[in-house]
Amino acid sequence: MRIASVEISNIKGIKSASFPLGSVTVIRGANGTGKTSIVDAISAVFAGGHDPDLIRLGADKARVALTLDDGTVIAKTITHKNSTLDITTAQGLKVTKPAAWVAQLASGFQFDPIAFLEADSKKRTQFLLEAMPIKFTPAELKAITGTEFARPVGLDEFAALRQGIYDKRRDANVAKREVDATLSTLRENLPEGDDQDWPGIVAAHRQKQADLRAELKSVTDIIASQARERKAALSAQYDSVVSQAKAACAEAIRQAEAARDAAINEALAVIHRESAAVDAEAQAAQAEQTAEINAELVTVSGELATAEERQRAQAKADGLRQQIKDFSKRAEGKLFESLQCDAQLKSLDELKVAKLSESGIPGVEIVDGEIRVDGIPLDSLNTQRQYVVAFQVATLKSGELGFLVCDRAESLVGADWEAFKEAAAESGYQVLFARAEAGEPLALDVDGEMVEVGTQKGGRK
Repeated sequence: MRIASVEISNIKGIKSASFPLGSVTVIRGANGTGKTSIVDAISAVFAGGHDPDLIRLGADKARVALTLDDGTVIAKTITHKNSTLDITTAQGLKVTKPAAWVAQLASGFQFDPIAFLEADSKKRTQFLLEAMPIKFTPAELKAITGTEFARPVGLDEFAALRQGIYDKRRDANVAKREVDATLSTLRENLPEGDDQDWPGIVAAHRQKQADLRAELKSVTDIIASQARERKAALSAQYDSVVSQAKAACAEAIRQAEAARDAAINEALAVIHRESAAVDAEAQAAQAEQTAEINAELVTVSGELATAEERQRAQAKADGLRQQIKDFSKRAEGKLFESLQCDAQLKSLDELKVAKLSESGIPGVEIVDGEIRVDGIPLDSLNTQRQYVVAFQVATLKSGELGFLVCDRAESLVGADWEAFKEAAAESGYQVLFARAEAGEPLALDVDGEMVEVGTQKGGRK
């Protein structure tokens, strides 16, 4: 279904005009010749609403009539108070709901491929999302992510969801690398030979140390006690000798004082010598046994110090092993998280490819807010390919009529203009171009042939 011809009366600067439309129609001429009036007149049929500013200055009403190739006539009449839309079929029948019928006929009428290409990346993305309303259902997304979604998600939200999972995987990989580095350091710090029962060894050495100290004290006490006993015996012997001497010499005390004193002195000398010998013997014995015990005590103390150091090392090693265990568990968790993200990203990408394949434009997607075609940014495509994509996007919302308007076509010149017209012709849709050409009168190019426009100029509003 196509528009075969157009009739306009009292629209802005045009009093009346009639002309045919082809597959590719170019309205050209200088500013003020009526191009914009013609475009606005056709647009008024599909835009709906009421715009009295379209009425030519001095006129009471304006009218636009579009005749389709099946004989159907769509006519919009505009007065200063209201606008009416009438649709009459070739059989003379009136369409009861003309506004709804027209909306279905040309829902994407206002999508301009030239405006699409000249827009910035953000607006292009918005155009594409509006033209290609791909939705991912909550069930589809939950099956992949395990997350509940309250409503369907569009391409822009889908991209944000995927980016979130991508960032999560990146963070998990970074965390795992940090954990692995910590694990490596912990394993390097593990002491060697920490597999013995060092706490038990330490306890045994401490007990042996205590036993030796107790033994040393016992030996010292025994030797001292023996010395005291021997001194006490010698003292008793001395007392006995004195007593016997006194008894023996009681009667000759005076006569034997010299002998008595000599005997006493001799006995004292003997006792002193023997007492000194006892002391020396006791000291030697004590010194010998003390030296042995001290030597063994030094050995035991050294062994104890070594055992205590190994005990501390073992305790440290136990702490390191627990840390290694904890960090290994964390590493496993981050690895699992990363692998889970990998699987989710793969599933999301596969789902997006499947959805995009149903969109009518294979290879077109939105990545980081930018339109890409087969993975290549739109601006990086060759000119001809950009034009083809622009028409593909436009035709997604072209409606049953398949009619597109490209205003300001004068922005394309030379080879670009020819390539764009070629892309329009290859799109399979009916395209109307409005092209300003300085100093030129209003002219109409229909499928490469110049067609006269039955135009009568009037005053502008």
